[in-house]
Amino acid sequence: MKRLILALLSLVFFGMARAENSLTLSSVSGSPGTEVEVAVSLQNSDGVTGVQMNIPLPEYLRYVDGSATLASARSDGHQLSASVVDDVLKIMVYRFPKTLLKGNNGELLTFRLKLGREPGIYPLTPTVILSGANATNLAVTLRAGQVTILAPKIQLSAMKVDFGHVPIRSRYQQTIELKNIGTSALALQSVEFSAPEFSATLPKSQLSAGETCNLVVNYAPTVRGAVEETLTIRSDGMNGTQTVTLIADPFAVNELYVGKASGVSDSEVTIPLTIKNMDPIAGFQFSLVLPEGLEYVEGSFALNASRADGHKVSATAKDRKLTLVAYSLSSQALKGNDGEVASFKLLLTGTSGTYALTPQEASLGMAGSVNVISASYSGSVTISTPHLSSADAVRLADAPLTTGAAGTYELRNASDLPLTISNVSFQDEGYRVEASFPIVIPARQSVSLPILYIDESAGEYATVMMVYTNDPDNRAKAVNVSGLLYEPNTLTIQQVADADPVTFTVSLDNYSEISGLQLDLHWIEGMTTAKESIALTSRLEGFSYTLKQIDETTYRLIFFSFPKKIIPGHSGELFRISFTGSAAVDGTTFYADHVVLGNMSNVNRLTPGGTLSCTVKAKSNDIDMDGDLDLDDLTLLRENIMGNATLPNPSAANLNGDGRISIGDLCKLIDLLNK
Repeated sequence: MKRLILALLSLVFFGMARAENSLTLSSVSGSPGTEVEVAVSLQNSDGVTGVQMNIPLPEYLRYVDGSATLASARSDGHQLSASVVDDVLKIMVYRFPKTLLKGNNGELLTFRLKLGREPGIYPLTPTVILSGANATNLAVTLRAGQVTILAPKIQLSAMKVDFGHVPIRSRYQQTIELKNIGTSALALQSVEFSAPEFSATLPKSQLSAGETCNLVVNYAPTVRGAVEETLTIRSDGMNGTQTVTLIADPFAVNELYVGKASGVSDSEVTIPLTIKNMDPIAGFQFSLVLPEGLEYVEGSFALNASRADGHKVSATAKDRKLTLVAYSLSSQALKGNDGEVASFKLLLTGTSGTYALTPQEASLGMAGSVNVISASYSGSVTISTPHLSSADAVRLADAPLTTGAAGTYELRNASDLPLTISNVSFQDEGYRVEASFPIVIPARQSVSLPILYIDESAGEYATVMMVYTNDPDNRAKAVNVSGLLYEPNTLTIQQVADADPVTFTVSLDNYSEISGLQLDLHWIEGMTTAKESIALTSRLEGFSYTLKQIDETTYRLIFFSFPKKIIPGHSGELFRISFTGSAAVDGTTFYADHVVLGNMSNVNRLTPGGTLSCTVKAKSNDIDMDGDLDLDDLTLLRENIMGNATLPNPSAANLNGDGRISIGDLCKLIDLLNK
């Protein structure tokens, strides 16, 4: 039976021989929707008994079923199979029993491809295995082919062009890149616009494959108001006529600007107001909601003499809303078209920071009270004082008693003046900062304050840290400091390499005195253990233990002693436990939880956090991971090579060690089964 399997499946593609062998795919081209024929030629100085070839097919190439044909001049009773699996054309040439292909040069086979409608140059790059007469892989040089779908196609860099919010009475340009992304010449026929304020001229009448040109679109608005028009570009490309949307928002420039100022708290600053206008402006009005810390100075609103022409003003401040109005009883326009038109004053009563002055309900009125404002722009006031910006609490990283807890607290100067940290103190003993005082923090910068806490007792801790500064609002800032100190006691699990049955070690590194241990062990269903499969080390000498199966995958293990005694030492292996069964174990996780490390007072001293687990590795060469090497492994490997199955243990299938899974591994497996 084994020799029959060997005769049927030994396609001998493995081991590497040095020779001059080359396989070439032809390059072809055609129009969309047509079929083309690809030829595969083989030049070989070695004897070849079989060929395995995988050709990834690009999206717009489709294999014509049944079109693969083996050249009679090269075949000596060989068979050819061709099929597409996951967009890969898989071709095999073989004969049972093994027979050399005839000749040493010429066409080996052909196949046909149906071309899609997307022009382009699509590579045909195979992976190939040549089988030699002595069941070896033959060295082979590959010459890839390509398929060209011939057609023009136009591509535009944008299908919508936005000229934006632009003033009238000016000219603007936007550029659209035109590109022929096809594989034959593209004829550019015409450009058309739906409105006369747009214009363009085609820079070229034809683009060769891959060529680009820039179409410059001109826009000359004369009236205000939103615009949406179209540009039509006609060509002979596969995608035909292209339409581009043209949008713009032309306006007359009539803008109000609220200015900026800065000063020290409790001082007054002057805020300038500027108007830029195309239309004649007879008056203006707007409101400001003043932030807390800014107060309007009564009677300070005044027009600039260089732009006023008999205009009047009024200012009203109520519930932090300041309303400013300027008007002309005779509808007289302001002088000029640009520059400061008025100003007002604010008293700075707030703390350090920048306060926005955003105009609301703004209007610029022409004669007849027509509001023609096109935009208004916010101003701001900056008040300078030192200002500490930092958190109200800091938690130090959880740490073992052996090292103490460490962390940092960020002190940020959120002002434009230097901030001084004069000192730091703690409410309780054991805390300190690694820094020298005073600390001067430059404007808009930060300093990290290192904090250290050392204690002999484990558990949660907390204190209050006082930070003393020259910030008027934070002369003494209280910061809550907290964290956790713990006794470092950890378990580890490791698999004993190549042990049969599968065996794990459990080790303990402990700072505390431990007198008992409990843990739940979890593994996959089908793998079992028993009390006699547990071997204790000298660290558990004199201890008793119980093993209880909780469910199909869980065992509870408890170690104890009467009278109570301490587990000797502070590191090392405690015990080993073995499992038997027929389940597939490779890559599974063996882990423990509900761990208790009890001291003499029955307190759990297990270090918090972490995962107690290990990844299990199966025996070598067991492809289906059922614990045996047999014909089932052979069948699974063959189906995988043909693209019809996946492997639960791929590393075991690379039997010949060449780093890939192919017919060579199949031949190697046949040899192993025959032996």
